[in-house]
Amino acid sequence: MEEKTQETQETIETTNENEENSEIQNNSGEENQTSKKSFDYKKEREERIKHKAEKTFLSEIGATSMEEIKQKLESLDTYASELNNLKSELEKSKLNGYKVEILKNGFDDRFTDYIVHDIKGKITEDTSFEEVLKQYKETNPQFLKSEKGIKYTTSPDFESGKSVKSYNERMNDFLRGRIETI
Repeated sequence: MEEKTQETQETIETTNENEENSEIQNNSGEENQTSKKSFDYKKEREERIKHKAEKTFLSEIGATSMEEIKQKLESLDTYASELNNLKSELEKSKLNGYKVEILKNGFDDRFTDYIVHDIKGKITEDTSFEEVLKQYKETNPQFLKSEKGIKYTTSPDFESGKSVKSYNERMNDFLRGRIETI
């Protein structure tokens, strides 16, 4: 029984201590709340430093407000996009000029895109387009327009072969059964 009473006294003492600690915390919390309501010198100082840094930044750039800087940045973005559009148009017109020159030099129009692609990589500061095109024309005559055109055949060529006989003689021999294969 004495053990139970001792345990209960200990629990009562610990609860009393906890209550005292919580009261102390509440009192310090109230003091913190009252100090928060008072003027904060540190915060005011940080704001003044921030405002001063902003003013010096604006004076260095030559602007009067941050809104003006945002407007200038937006105008620079539009200028950059217009510049990129002009560059792409210039590249397209340059490629079209290359195609015209290729056609003027007698190349077949079916191969112009391939030739432009092939020649474009060979143009440097030291060599011009005309020089590269001239070299390409000499080394790749198969892309030139031909007067007679290209002849495609799907039948076997009886004229070429090991036989000394003419085409008519060979066909006659074949029809008469003298030769088993042509």
